[in-house]
Amino acid sequence: MRLDFYQAIKDYKERAERLGTFQKLDKESQRYVNKTLDKFVKNGVNLSGEKREKLVSLDKEISDLETTAEANIAGDKSKIKMSEAELKNLPKETLDKLA
Repeated sequence: MRLDFYQAIKDYKERAERLGTFQKLDKESQRYVNKTLDKFVKNGVNLSGEKREKLVSLDKEISDLETTAEANIAGDKSKIKMSEAELKNLPKETLDKLA
């Protein structure tokens, strides 16, 4: 998390609002600046050091679990046996995928 980027964008917005130039930006640019700042905040830029470290740790744990789950799904070669009668009511698109 780049605190220097966050601070630079935040400083820019505050200065531009003070000078009245932020409101002169097109709506897309204003939205981009606001969304970027929101994303930094949602990622914990305002948290204290200890809380930020905990958030980073949890994010890494979630990422590791996602990777493991994706590998497990990709590696699963399980098969389900179904009778022709059970397949009869499946949509054609699904049957085409099973063929």
